[in-house]
Amino acid sequence: MLFHDIFVRLLNICTALVISLGFVGVAHAAVEELADEDLSEVSASDGVTINFILQWNPNRTEVDLASSFSLTFTQGGVNTHWVMHGFGGVMEMWGLKIDARQGPADVGDYVEVTMPAYIGFKDFGVQAMAVQTQAEKANEGAFAAPKASYGQWYWNGSATMTGSMYIWPAK
Repeated sequence: MLFHDIFVRLLNICTALVISLGFVGVAHAAVEELADEDLSEVSASDGVTINFILQWNPNRTEVDLASSFSLTFTQGGVNTHWVMHGFGGVMEMWGLKIDARQGPADVGDYVEVTMPAYIGFKDFGVQAMAVQTQAEKANEGAFAAPKASYGQWYWNGSATMTGSMYIWPAK
């Protein structure tokens, strides 16, 4: 009986998945260019709101050399690499809004970018920072393990913001 119940649930999930994928195939349309006159008629509730959660290696416990990146500075012909090992964490942002507005005749139409209502971080940053004077390659182009670490950098916490930024073309 238990096997039968599991089989029926699995069959229901597969059926729902197939139906959903069918709707995706039907629901696409060609991209059309929007005329300036039509874009200027877009108002507050018609804008685009951007919300996202970025999770990059959120549960890392050891220094992850595979997720390294670097900034390179050159002075006197010597390349110095500031290498950041173990990038990751969680970043959330809600309520960043982009909206086209109709402005006065002397200014013209403009774009309003509303600051995000919430931005939060959990262990977002790098586990170790090091400096190397040459690209010490270890595995297939990756930077070598740091001989000395200059510490780590993490953000934990949240912030709320208000306000808008206006962008308009130069006349």
